[in-house]
Amino acid sequence: MRQLKPASVIVVIVLFLSCAGCGVYFKSSTVFDVYYLPDGTPKEYSFSESCDSWKSALTVAGLEAMLGESCGETGGRKSAAASPGDVLFIAATAHAAGAQGTNWRTDLEVHSLGNETAVFRVIILEHGADNASSDYIEMNLPSGRSVRLGDVLFSRFQYNGSAALILVPSAGRIIAASRTYNLLGGGNDLGLPAGSTFGQFIAAEAEDRVIRKGEQGRLIQLSHSTASDRGARTNLGLVNATDSSLRVKTKLFTANGESLGSFSNTLPPFGYKQINRVFERVTANDVDEIQPPPLGCR
Repeated sequence: MRQLKPASVIVVIVLFLSCAGCGVYFKSSTVFDVYYLPDGTPKEYSFSESCDSWKSALTVAGLEAMLGESCGETGGRKSAAASPGDVLFIAATAHAAGAQGTNWRTDLEVHSLGNETAVFRVIILEHGADNASSDYIEMNLPSGRSVRLGDVLFSRFQYNGSAALILVPSAGRIIAASRTYNLLGGGNDLGLPAGSTFGQFIAAEAEDRVIRKGEQGRLIQLSHSTASDRGARTNLGLVNATDSSLRVKTKLFTANGESLGSFSNTLPPFGYKQINRVFERVTANDVDEIQPPPLGCR
């Protein structure tokens, strides 16, 4: 696997919302962007369909901004495209059982752009492992075609757990996206048919959006409940985009800037780590949301 940018890390936040009384967790529909500003100036955008604000904020060493679009502007963004020499990262995928009987799966979709057949590898970055020499699959995709790899971790890699993915094209041009979802079985508490899902879109990120050594960024719209049957919880995912180990320091704050504490993680080469209930690293209390402004957004 080739060397990427020095001391680079991708961060993804997954916010889990619980359905009070039903015991089933849902991933938030909010989409967060991670991107790098070359001049080091913090620049923040936020996207929320309801324009809600949340009480807590999180700073990750090396992250410049991870938010979407503000109200009144266009929600969503263009998918990153990759040609030979480029890479794409899917920073969170799963084939795993979760809290409250949830059953997480990830579908990966790839589309071939341009006028020639795309040839690309999908490389798995297993949780907690040194992934300098990782398992991969190689695929050909004719121009204008899309392919969906259902339950990609298990169907293509026979892997159980959480992971990240790297897509590396050797010909043509591709875009990619993923959906991670809770797959309901028969007899579920919601009374829905077996095979029903609740999911979240996770975009592919280009390597020019990674975070580099010495940079600092902020994540907002986070929350944490100590209860298992209500409220919200936040998981933090980290992906090392280099073939060398690196250290990431995470600091957590309340909305008024009060420090809750900090901790560090060392990621092995091309390492991936998901930290569940990240606020439990620094507090035994709830970190609650605040009410949105009464009229629109500012």
